[in-house]
Amino acid sequence: MTGQKARVSIVRGTDIESSIRRALNLLGGIKTLIHPGRKVMLKPNFAVPVAAETGIITDPQVVEIIIKICLEAKPAELVVAESAVVGFDTDQVFSKLDLKERFEPLGANLVNLDKDEIVHIRVANGSVLKNISIFRTAYDSDVIISIPAMKTHILTSVTLGLKNMKGVLPDAMKKRMHRIGVKKSLHRFELDHAIADLNSVIKPALTIIDGFIANEGYKPGTPGIGGTPLKFDTTVAGTDPVAVDTVGAYLMGFDPAEIRHIAYAGKKNVGISDMNRIQILGEPPERVRRKFQQPSREDKIFDFKDISVVSGKGCSGCREAFFIGLSSMSEDELARIGNATVVLGSDVELSDKEKKNRLILVGNCTAKSILKGQHIEGCPPPGFHVKNCLLKAC
Repeated sequence: MTGQKARVSIVRGTDIESSIRRALNLLGGIKTLIHPGRKVMLKPNFAVPVAAETGIITDPQVVEIIIKICLEAKPAELVVAESAVVGFDTDQVFSKLDLKERFEPLGANLVNLDKDEIVHIRVANGSVLKNISIFRTAYDSDVIISIPAMKTHILTSVTLGLKNMKGVLPDAMKKRMHRIGVKKSLHRFELDHAIADLNSVIKPALTIIDGFIANEGYKPGTPGIGGTPLKFDTTVAGTDPVAVDTVGAYLMGFDPAEIRHIAYAGKKNVGISDMNRIQILGEPPERVRRKFQQPSREDKIFDFKDISVVSGKGCSGCREAFFIGLSSMSEDELARIGNATVVLGSDVELSDKEKKNRLILVGNCTAKSILKGQHIEGCPPPGFHVKNCLLKAC
C-alpha cells in the first residue's frame, strides 16, 4: 500500500440527506460502490436502547436515507443488521427504538443477527485472534456498509467504524475479544489488537460516520458507556475503514496515531492510518476539528473511602461493567453499600482487613474462587445489573 492515498470525504451540514449524498458523490457516487445484483448489509450502531438524540447510537434517519441511496444502485438484497451489546436483547432494542416496521417499507429487511447462523473462519496473521466466529449474514454479504455513531469510549478512546464491526459477532465472540490475553498476555491492549484482527478478515466496503449528533466524555447512568450529546453536524465517508476512522478521530481532537486499534489496523495493512497519506475531499479537517471531552475513569469508584477494589486475572469487560455500575450511583446509593471489598477476576488474595468487609465477587471468573460473598454473575455482567445487585441481593 506504499505510495497509495486513501480518499475520505468530510461534509458539514444540518440536512442529513444532502450531506450524505454529497459525501458519497465526492467519492464517485453510490453506483461506483454497489453494483446491481449485490447483497448489501448496512451495519449501524443499534447496540443499546437509547434515543438517537443522545448520540450513543446511529440515528435511524441516517439509516433510512442510506437505504434510499443504496436502492438506487439496484442491489439484489438489502438488509439492516445488528447484534446488541452483551446483556441486551437485540429484539427488545429494535422494539424500543421502533425499528421493526421502519425499514421494511423502504425496501430493507431488519435482521437480528443473534438469530443467525454462525460461521467460523481463520484469521491469517492474527495478532491475538487465530480464528473468529461471525454471523452468516455478514459473511455472505457482498458489500458491508458500516454506519457508526461518532463518540468517545472508555477503553478505546474512540468508537467509530472499526469497533462498530463487533456487532457482526455472537456474544461469545464479543466476550472473547475482551478476554484475550487473560491467561497469557502476549500483547498489551488486547482488545485493540482484536478489533484490528476482526477488520482484517471482514471489513466494510464503505464506512459512513454519523456525526450529526456525536457523543463525548462519560455520563454516569447511560447505557453503552455514553456521555454527553454534541451537535456536530458532520458526515465522514470513505472506502478505506482505517482511513475513515483516522480522519474521524482527528476531527474529534485526538492524535490518530495514539488510538491503538486504528494504529494496529494500519500496521496490519487493513487500511491507511497516516493522515499524510489520506486525500481529504470536501471540508478541510482543520475547519471542522474540535476537542471532544475524553471519558475519564477518575470518578467516584476510586475516591470512595468505604469501597476497596482488588483485581486479579480477568478481562476488561468486568472492570468496565463494575465502573459503569458504580459510577451511575448517587452518593446515597453508594453509602448503602457500606464497607465493601470488590473482587474482579481470578487468583485474588485479600488482606485480613479486606476479608472483614462485605465481599462482592464480580463476574463468572470469581465463581471459582474460594472466597465467599455476594456473587454478581455475568461474563461480563451489564453495568445496570451490577448496580442492581450492589443495591440488593441478586
